[in-house]
Amino acid sequence: MKTQPICLRVEALRGRGKLRIAAWIVAASVGACSSTPTVRTPRELRSGAHSGLTIPLQRAFQTQEEYERFATALGAKGEVPRSLETVRWGDEIVLVIFAGEVPEGERPSVERVSELGDALVVTWRVSSKSPDRVFADDPSPLPEVLRERKRATPFVVVAVPAYDGKIRFLQAKGLLE
Repeated sequence: MKTQPICLRVEALRGRGKLRIAAWIVAASVGACSSTPTVRTPRELRSGAHSGLTIPLQRAFQTQEEYERFATALGAKGEVPRSLETVRWGDEIVLVIFAGEVPEGERPSVERVSELGDALVVTWRVSSKSPDRVFADDPSPLPEVLRERKRATPFVVVAVPAYDGKIRFLQAKGLLE
């Protein structure tokens, strides 16, 4: 039986006060996490509201050629840059997170990148602006809950220090939102 999923859930709770403490007590009692993860700081390169991808997708790119081939395959659908001049390829890798089709105003963000066991774990979340900001310019007399929200396909592109092992993406959702 693998214990890594417990570690991944615990890492999603890190920094969350009482929940964090309770999770670490449980994890320690079952021996799930034997080491402290190494945290890597992501550097945002680009984000936008229109990627053109209507399904959620997460990808990691080790080389410029891999990234450019992927971005070219997306075509002219959205705002995803076709090349990234500021990446120090070899010293950094690029992570791209597409939220899929979501209500306008929501966007993906990388919360944490950490080495855990034999993998680099990327914890991300889709967060939203307050509904007041989304509908501020909507003259509709209907109550806010009855108005149809516009749709977007947001994305974020980040660079992190190079990593050669497995990369796992973990979407943070549930009680912590």
